[in-house]
Amino acid sequence: DMTLPLHESVERNVQEMAHSIIVDAEVAGMGRTVRHFTNRVDLWSPKLQELVQDQLRPQLWDVVEGKRATGNTTKTGSIVKISLRLTVNNIMITDDFDWDTTVPT
Repeated sequence: DMTLPLHESVERNVQEMAHSIIVDAEVAGMGRTVRHFTNRVDLWSPKLQELVQDQLRPQLWDVVEGKRATGNTTKTGSIVKISLRLTVNNIMITDDFDWDTTVPT
């Protein structure tokens, strides 16, 4: 049986989404040479992963529990708005995206 308990399923989604956001933002996997020639800063750390997960978790639980969040999550049909607001090493990181809850994981 491939069915996961609800808590485990939400937590896996939180971890996968956090990882995808960090990789898409190009803060993971950059070597020293790439940073040198592109002037990019390698921001990834376990703490950043945790910060992103901590912001995603309550928003996903609001979706699962059918609540209409009073903050950053609004539900329009099957599309849910997710927002991240972080400050890491004095760098502000913002990300807003739509999560389609009908797409199977």
